[in-house]
Amino acid sequence: MGAASFVLAIPVLATGHKMLAGAEAHLGEAGPVTARLTAVGDPAPAGTAPVVVAVGSHGRAQAIVEAAARLASATGSPLEIVHVQQTAVVEEQATETETTDQARAAVTAHLERAAAHGLTVSGQILSSVGDHAAAGRALAHHADEVGARAVAVGRSPRGALAQFADGSFTSALTHEASCDVVLVETEGEPRRLTRNALKELRGSAV
Repeated sequence: MGAASFVLAIPVLATGHKMLAGAEAHLGEAGPVTARLTAVGDPAPAGTAPVVVAVGSHGRAQAIVEAAARLASATGSPLEIVHVQQTAVVEEQATETETTDQARAAVTAHLERAAAHGLTVSGQILSSVGDHAAAGRALAHHADEVGARAVAVGRSPRGALAQFADGSFTSALTHEASCDVVLVETEGEPRRLTRNALKELRGSAV
């Protein structure tokens, strides 16, 4: 099954799943998702359904963006690259802190490479989040706002046990997003992430 058929055929994830009761109580049930998204480069075209890819600053970042770019190309979608800025708390996607200028440079490099392949691209920096799950919820909220076709994530350098655990960035994103969240690999088809898929991926690391 091709990437286009994969994204167009899979059902939309249900909304409303809540995680981390303590964190939700702190934020309040009606409280907004708190984070700062800073646009980099030209904005995404209005009325389009982008493929959003979340990536940090690590050795696999370029390969993850390239895999998401193939998915966007196959579905005729623009690509939005969201760089999760390295902070002391968002450890799944980063190993040490980085400045805003460094994060902007990373996004710009990704945008230039993707645009060279004819894709319509836009970029964001996701920063100032309180913890892993807050970052995931913030990205899910953003994906809903832009009407994303799918959100793509790659393998974390922290390992599967950390990446797919309850309360992680990827887990919170998967449960909160109303669009599909997919795990992209350098080879093979994207894998739709669900509660069962997260559990299987955690188990594979034990």
